[in-house]
Amino acid sequence: MRIFSKAIILAGLTIPSLAMAAQDIPVKRVVMSTSGLAYFEHSAKVSGNETLSFPVRLDQVNDLLKSLLVFDSKGQLKSVRLPGKQPLEQAFRDLPFTHAQLNNPVALLNAYQGANVQVKDAGQTHQGQLVQVKAEKHVVDETAVKKHRVTLLTKQGLKSFLLEDLQSVELLDGKATAEIQSALDAVFENGQSERRKLQIDLTGQDTRNVALSYVVSAPLWKTSYRLVLPKTPKKNGHMQGWAIIENMTGGDWDNVNLSLTSGNPVTLQQDLYPSYYVDRPSIPVEVFGRVMPRMDKGAMPMLQKEQKQQRMELGKASRGAGFSGNLMAMDSIAEESVMAMPMPASPQATLSNMVSAKQAAQSSDTTAQILFEFPGDFNLDSGQSMMLPFVDQGLPMETVALYQPDRHGEHPFLSVSIDNTGKSSLPPGILTIYEDGDNGLRFVGDAQLDMLPKSEKRMVSYALDGRTKIDREYKNGQTVVQMTASGGVLKKSVKYRNETTYSIKAPAEDDRLVVLEHPRMGGYDLTSHNEKDVDMTNSHYRIKVPVKAGETVKHTVTLERTGWESIRIDSMSLYDLKAYASNRGKMDDATRKLFASLAEKRQAMSDIEQQIRDLESKRRNIYNDQNRIRENIKSLSGSSSLKNRYLEQLDDQEDKLEDIQEDIDEANEKLADLRKDLQDYVRKVKF
Repeated sequence: MRIFSKAIILAGLTIPSLAMAAQDIPVKRVVMSTSGLAYFEHSAKVSGNETLSFPVRLDQVNDLLKSLLVFDSKGQLKSVRLPGKQPLEQAFRDLPFTHAQLNNPVALLNAYQGANVQVKDAGQTHQGQLVQVKAEKHVVDETAVKKHRVTLLTKQGLKSFLLEDLQSVELLDGKATAEIQSALDAVFENGQSERRKLQIDLTGQDTRNVALSYVVSAPLWKTSYRLVLPKTPKKNGHMQGWAIIENMTGGDWDNVNLSLTSGNPVTLQQDLYPSYYVDRPSIPVEVFGRVMPRMDKGAMPMLQKEQKQQRMELGKASRGAGFSGNLMAMDSIAEESVMAMPMPASPQATLSNMVSAKQAAQSSDTTAQILFEFPGDFNLDSGQSMMLPFVDQGLPMETVALYQPDRHGEHPFLSVSIDNTGKSSLPPGILTIYEDGDNGLRFVGDAQLDMLPKSEKRMVSYALDGRTKIDREYKNGQTVVQMTASGGVLKKSVKYRNETTYSIKAPAEDDRLVVLEHPRMGGYDLTSHNEKDVDMTNSHYRIKVPVKAGETVKHTVTLERTGWESIRIDSMSLYDLKAYASNRGKMDDATRKLFASLAEKRQAMSDIEQQIRDLESKRRNIYNDQNRIRENIKSLSGSSSLKNRYLEQLDDQEDKLEDIQEDIDEANEKLADLRKDLQDYVRKVKF
């Protein structure tokens, strides 16, 4: 017996080639950015009704759905089609078989029980309705094998065949064939799970240009600079900037116009690709005899007929003024959506055309970004990268020793100040720095360049200057500049002074132009230097100090701040009043004598306060002694001479306590009089 090895033929099944069914539209322009997004522009020439297609990476579909623009100069956009997020799952959702059954011919045939089929067996053809395909065991050469019996209902009755012995099994039902073909198309379409095929259907008659553009996620282009320092300080150095670009789009770039932008625009993403469903409430099935009241959701005033008429009139007025919308549409949900959209007459007038193929490479600053345009076209295969020079020019540069004490307290950094006199800003990037010597170039260090707008300067550091030493000394002080008194309040203007002295020692063989980064202090002004000679960052002053070879230079930086202090005069201490009274040379005699008089009054109050403290101390001592005596009395029983003596002492102490209390009351009265006298005097003080 022959073991079945022939294929089952499902008549009419074909797998269409997408490349043949739709015209691929190539990318013609790419604008890479440093924001994580890139702009792509495709263009093609079409005639009549046309379907355009191009592959899209799965992780870029959301961005494409968010940003796609299509321009047909003389036609209309009919639709844009894209397989769903889970196309296979959706494709089999309405089919009578599953993806697993499609992979099993026996299970697939059983899914179509009752379908009209035709089988060929030993040259004979049999037609009928499929009853079942069932597995059964057979013994072949003493070996058990599994075969499948096909049962058909024919005009002659039931007939059965071994599937493995049949030459072919053909489904005669056109609907069944279409369903299987649809499933196979979906499997073919999604053979690569990371790609999707976008198809754009256009309608029109004439031959015309079509363009589309979109923005999707892409690797940001990287910047690397080469900096050649000049031999002499007066000469320009040379800067060369390279852009590192990668094509990770899933398609090759052939003769593509390329531009680069650097900036920080707002970029958003949204998950538009997956299908979303709205949950609906579930209600019970109505059964005869069951009555349910309508659920009340509250009440609101009814829209009156007059109000409706006003809204209709307002809608007419709006349309007459140039509005295309109908305000009455707010009362209902739109039932139709626009299926076709007329395109602008010319895609060139709508798409940005920033680069001309004949134009030389140039850079410019746009509203929010830096734009670099390259002449000519470029080729870059998918998954490949390349480097392009976007700047190559001489710039004024100055080599300095930048002292940043928060980074290194003893030595400055060898640095170069770059003056961007070019035509555009420069994006941030890493620098490789060379020095132009008598024997050629030599590498001296790497650095980082921040965003450098045109007409501005940046300082980049590339090495520690171990041959230049810097030390610091600090001094703080304050001086009363002015005092006023009014309403019993003393106000004084105080100048606070922060002074730092830098000791700078240059190398024995070389001069140094040292740039001191001195910290700025809130509210303080730099008083030791002319503002024209000092640069300022967000947090530091930059002060240039030239130092000859082998010399040590001391340079002082002074910051000053003036502030006002207020204090109630009657609350000032005796010490402070005497200090102001003896402050000869810092205030006039009248003011000094005034403070001397205040000090005398405050001294009298202090004497009384001391007297009260002494009296209270005596009273506490008597209280403590009375407690001792009372404890001793408790230990004595009956009547004794010692107990009587203790009682006499208590009587004597009570007399003393009464005298002390009288003295305290008298002293408090004097203190109150002195305090009132001081307050009355203070209220009259004014200078």
